[in-house]
Amino acid sequence: MKDVTMVWLLEWAYRVQCVLEASDQGMTQAERFERGLAGPACPLGAGPRVDGGAQGGAARCHGDAEAVHAAVWAKTSGPVRGLVLHHARTGGMPDWYPGAEVRRVVVCKPNGKPERIYDANRNFVGVKTREAVYQGVVDTGLCPDGLALARDSWVIWADAVRRLSLHDWRLSEHRVVASGVLLRPWQVGQHKAA
Repeated sequence: MKDVTMVWLLEWAYRVQCVLEASDQGMTQAERFERGLAGPACPLGAGPRVDGGAQGGAARCHGDAEAVHAAVWAKTSGPVRGLVLHHARTGGMPDWYPGAEVRRVVVCKPNGKPERIYDANRNFVGVKTREAVYQGVVDTGLCPDGLALARDSWVIWADAVRRLSLHDWRLSEHRVVASGVLLRPWQVGQHKAA
């Protein structure tokens, strides 16, 4: 058994095994559209064997991938399912801090003067800088409502992945050991006084 996170298992099932495309064999285009399967077909479904996946003709996926697909269909619905499927197929996560650019600040000596950088010939090149992560100097270019919307999208997706990781999995070759996501990563390191 291979220990995996739920995020890894979702990506493996939908991106590598192409379980969504294999599950729509024999459906009409209207049925595919109704189920959200009207996207481009998986390039791996045409023939090559990938991890016991599709081999041409009627596609057949790994049994664990089919179990993941059944659980996603049973435990999610509507926009939540759409978020889970989209990010599983693309191999990414929702961007909870879109457009974020960490600003750089000048590194100062104890006397308050900037630390200088010199080349091999002892010629002045510039001043030393670092990312201002700990000061929270980050520019997103978004209004507060846009940032709140991005974070809401993250929370909805992360909660669905967390709920899926708690499912009673009976997989043959994989064991889900964690969800692989934080519910609110922007709160990491923030401690509130009791």
